[in-house]
Amino acid sequence: MGEKKNVSNGRGVMMTIGSNPKLYSESEQNVQEEEVEETVPLAPDGGWGWVVVFASFMCNMILDGIAYIFGVLLTPLATHFNADKGTVSWVGSLLCGMYMLSGPVVGGLVNKYGCRPVCITGAVVSWAAFSASTLSPNIPVLMLTYGVIGGFGLGLIYLPAIVSVGFYFESKRALATGI
Repeated sequence: MGEKKNVSNGRGVMMTIGSNPKLYSESEQNVQEEEVEETVPLAPDGGWGWVVVFASFMCNMILDGIAYIFGVLLTPLATHFNADKGTVSWVGSLLCGMYMLSGPVVGGLVNKYGCRPVCITGAVVSWAAFSASTLSPNIPVLMLTYGVIGGFGLGLIYLPAIVSVGFYFESKRALATGI
């Protein structure tokens, strides 16, 4: 059978989750109540959570805007670097690839450091990469700065933005994550 846990919602209200107390004898219940119990905050389902949903929405709107608007930059970059569009399109492809492939690494970082520091680090990394890409002398350097480093920075923002919404909602989690 599972264990009985008392959890707090952070405002002093304790709730019991877990096994049905009727399944235990009275002596077993007393022993369990005497043990040190772990407290886990409950999701508030609203309030500040909606601000987090809005911030996550804005992160995703900006990230997807940067990642999928590369087609507009394709012709000017091909002209500037005097290269064919196929070669230049690798820059945007690397950005999208790194953006999505960074998930396992970013997931580990989020587990270790939390959503906020990882997201802030991603903003700094992507800003530095995109700023450095303006000084790129050729396509390979642009692939590295804009595509690989910038894509990894966007990946550092994307996953924490999605995951953080789940911490603020329990019953409305599907709606909040969908937004």
